[in-house]
Amino acid sequence: DCSNSMKGSLTELKKLASLALKLLAKENKDIHFNMVRFGDKCQQFYPTSKETLEKDSLEFIQQAKANLGNTNVWLPLKSISDLVDDNSNKIVFLFSDGHFTDANAALAAVRNISGKIKLFTFAVSATANKHLLQKVAQIGSGYYEYFDKSRKSTWQAKVRNQLEKAR
Repeated sequence: DCSNSMKGSLTELKKLASLALKLLAKENKDIHFNMVRFGDKCQQFYPTSKETLEKDSLEFIQQAKANLGNTNVWLPLKSISDLVDDNSNKIVFLFSDGHFTDANAALAAVRNISGKIKLFTFAVSATANKHLLQKVAQIGSGYYEYFDKSRKSTWQAKVRNQLEKAR
């Protein structure tokens, strides 16, 4: 989530996404991987998913800015659902404050991908819309986790827990 609402929490989001990426690279060898920054538009890191995590993946995270406008989370979910085929198991990790521009459109997009994609939410920000992110994870057959910036010592265990649940 690189929308304007992330301005006060983008540093934490970058740390959290980088941690998740490092743990994912270390613990999972047989994955296809991609990243999308979103707001009013989507910026996909790779044109198609890659089998390996490239070194420049961390740069993509670190270069993120909270300047992509409104939080239209349905945009990346729609683009991901268009890529789904019956033979693939897709898991999406959503790092966000949950301040979606249109919560109904977001929930409709999650319902549309339900059964094709598992959606895990990583709530970042003291003002995160925890209820909405929990609902998104529930409908998306995934799990929700809140990451408090004052308790960073728990982040690694929480990320590992999310990765284990995604297997």
